[in-house]
Amino acid sequence: MNRRTPRPNKRSLLIAFFFILIVSALYFMGTQSQIMESERNEMDIVKENSLNSPVVVEEVNEEVSEEEKEEEKVSEKVVGFYYPWYGNPKFNDKWIHWNHEVLIDSKDPRHKFFEPPEEIGANFYPEMGLYSSFDTSVIKKHMIQMKGAGIGIVCLSWWGRKSDGQLKGDDGFTDKATMLVLNEAAKHGMKIVFHHEPYQGRNAQSTKEDIQYAIKTYGSHPALFRWKEKGNRPLFFVYDPYHTSFQEWSTILDPKGHSTIRGTSDDAIMIGLFVEKYRDEDLIVRGGFDGSYTYFAVGFTYGANMQNWKSLAEWSRKNNKIFIPSVGPGYSDTRIRPWNHNQASRENGKYYDRMWENAIALAKEGDKDVPGMISITSFNEWHEGTQIEPAEPNRVSKDSGFAYEDYSPLEPDYYLKRTKYWADIYLDKI
Repeated sequence: MNRRTPRPNKRSLLIAFFFILIVSALYFMGTQSQIMESERNEMDIVKENSLNSPVVVEEVNEEVSEEEKEEEKVSEKVVGFYYPWYGNPKFNDKWIHWNHEVLIDSKDPRHKFFEPPEEIGANFYPEMGLYSSFDTSVIKKHMIQMKGAGIGIVCLSWWGRKSDGQLKGDDGFTDKATMLVLNEAAKHGMKIVFHHEPYQGRNAQSTKEDIQYAIKTYGSHPALFRWKEKGNRPLFFVYDPYHTSFQEWSTILDPKGHSTIRGTSDDAIMIGLFVEKYRDEDLIVRGGFDGSYTYFAVGFTYGANMQNWKSLAEWSRKNNKIFIPSVGPGYSDTRIRPWNHNQASRENGKYYDRMWENAIALAKEGDKDVPGMISITSFNEWHEGTQIEPAEPNRVSKDSGFAYEDYSPLEPDYYLKRTKYWADIYLDKI
């Protein structure tokens, strides 16, 4: 006899469906509650360990801070000389500095001002084109490039508030660019110091007034470098201080000087350019400077000659002075100084390597002043061909047929990458 299984009615099916749905929902809610509670407990454990167990914090940092560790290598021990003196018609209504004159007697038939964009006062041509130092997009890119190269401090060519002879009457041009650079530097974690240039009429008193102006105007800016180990004071590199006697410099830099900045709110770390041995030893010590730097990327002065750095370092230690050697990739300025025989070939990067090697060799464990920093001449001093900023390859003037130099067979960004390489070695050593 065949039996048929009884079929449930529709009402029974609906009741069963809703019962299963309710049970499932309750189960899901309970499970989620347990998961959230578990997560809260884990977070409480992490918080408790963060407060009471430094080992846990170190482990967390180790896991998440690879980029941060790389950023730490961008150090305030590596300085790049930076020139905010360029202008173009778009931003400045005319060419500034790109049209640099040939520095010979005006009666010489070779004397002229270059006529951009094809003809510029430089042996190399910038890959970025003939930019303006007032263009914030350019400044941003420069900050990114320098930071990527391991440069932590930008040394700003600054002509104070006085007339800038090289700019032919454009009074205060570099000062107008200063706030633009400071603002962009702050966005990228960079710091700014001043390269105080020898404008016509500069003396100790005008330098003091420039320092007072700079500190009053920019002193509270987060991007202004202050040397924590040196009383949190700002830093000024003073170019060609020998034009002023050490007796006059001592009036503002010696603690006993009648117009001294020492011990006042205008006090600053003052680093003077070292050119000639005996004259500048007197100038730095008796003038009251805190130390010296060498600047030039070609060894035609005593200070810039790498073979003299060891003795300069020892002299600096003996006299409790900071020493900041300057390294550069080469020197080529015959477009603006056709008479100058003091040139330095880049040697496909080998020249730059030798300068870095000699600078790093000065470092001794526990000595933070020699070298106090290593400076790079330069990021973008195009007139003298010392730049590490990328240069355009195979550029030829359509007007004269002049073939601009470039970095080939190296890539245009080679010197940025090589700077990073050496900066990391230097930072690891110190």
